[in-house]
Amino acid sequence: MSDSTANQYLLKALDNYPWELEQSLEALQYSLSYDDTSAQANYLMGKFCMEQFKQYEEAAYYFDKALSCDLNFLDTYVEYSQLKMYIGAYDEALKLIEFALKQKGALKCVLTVLKSNVYEYKTDYDESLKWLKEARRYSYNPSYDTYLEKEITRVKKKRKNLKIGKKKSTPKKKKKKKSSNPKKEAQRQTFFLKIFRILIRILL
Repeated sequence: MSDSTANQYLLKALDNYPWELEQSLEALQYSLSYDDTSAQANYLMGKFCMEQFKQYEEAAYYFDKALSCDLNFLDTYVEYSQLKMYIGAYDEALKLIEFALKQKGALKCVLTVLKSNVYEYKTDYDESLKWLKEARRYSYNPSYDTYLEKEITRVKKKRKNLKIGKKKSTPKKKKKKKSSNPKKEAQRQTFFLKIFRILIRILL
């Protein structure tokens, strides 16, 4: 009975998220009170904490719990790796993505794009582009293909701007003045010396 009630409230929470947040959160809390071992309910609460409240520690707690309840609930990996990316835990985000890619039914295209996003956050645009191009192998949707091409163009532009910025910030080396010809310099000195001697004779 409790499982059935928990599922009813969970369905209501899912149906209202993210349009009716208050009703969704209330239903989700009821669902977890009846069954706190539901991977999907814990996942949704983690999503709530991350997206709506910006409570990243709380979100991590619920995502961890969701994974402990069911490692095969793949949506958790996507949101959890995004959370790790937001807080700068890039290596942990990549580990989650790599683990998720090995699971049956994993959406490889989505996860590979997410991997690209992690490298973009790290400003490693070459690696980011590498995984965006890899994601095209797993895309079977024309509209998603278009999205990927736009992403590739966008990241290429960021990479180009970064390179331009680095060139501008590099101090220019001062050009060394060319040293004058020693022979000509000696001739000039001799000439002025002769003029000086002539002037001395005139004055005396």
